[in-house]
Amino acid sequence: MTAKNRREDQHARLRNEILTAASAAFADEGYEQLSMRKLASQLGCAPGTLYLYFRDKDELLRAVVEDSFAELLRTLQTLPPESDPLKWLKAKMRAYIEFGLRNPNHYKCAFVLPSVRKDKEPYRPHPAFMELVTAVRAYAQQGQIAEPEVELASQVLWACIHGLTSLLIARPKFPWMQREKLIDELIETATSGVARQGCCVETGAPSRKQRSSDKGSHNGKPRSSTR
Repeated sequence: MTAKNRREDQHARLRNEILTAASAAFADEGYEQLSMRKLASQLGCAPGTLYLYFRDKDELLRAVVEDSFAELLRTLQTLPPESDPLKWLKAKMRAYIEFGLRNPNHYKCAFVLPSVRKDKEPYRPHPAFMELVTAVRAYAQQGQIAEPEVELASQVLWACIHGLTSLLIARPKFPWMQREKLIDELIETATSGVARQGCCVETGAPSRKQRSSDKGSHNGKPRSSTR
């Protein structure tokens, strides 16, 4: 290994150490309470060392968040498409939850702490979320979800798995049911729920939206019989 390679390796290693320590510190203390000086003290280095890698605390938190999203994306991408789209969707939902439980500090930084974005550009969903959308769209192609409802269904499913992940992290002493059973039940309930958003090809049953529209068009009164 050349001297240049050794320096690059040392730089990358120290940067990862900073990110790991920062994710734990941000998760424990919050963004406002943590200072670069306090973090440097925890790492046993001079505050100036941190500024060699990150311009300020905002940039450090953004790096932690992006690192967390990148790892989540890699986790989700390890699940190749299956012949059964619903099974594939459920697998991605479970992988998301398990990632958060394995990496609670990174998860808190990515999804719980307030964003430090200051630009005015429209928010763009991370590719990790689009992995979920892709799986939902594959399931929709079976006719279980109407194509216009794919984005809505994706957000509903994400809200469900994020909610459970956050609760399991934040309330570990709550008398939860057996964890695996709880996760399975949430995934089953959530996927069954969004499947009813669209018109089922096999039965031709109207969606909830259609039923609500039909009810409103009659002002809540029963339809007159045509017999």
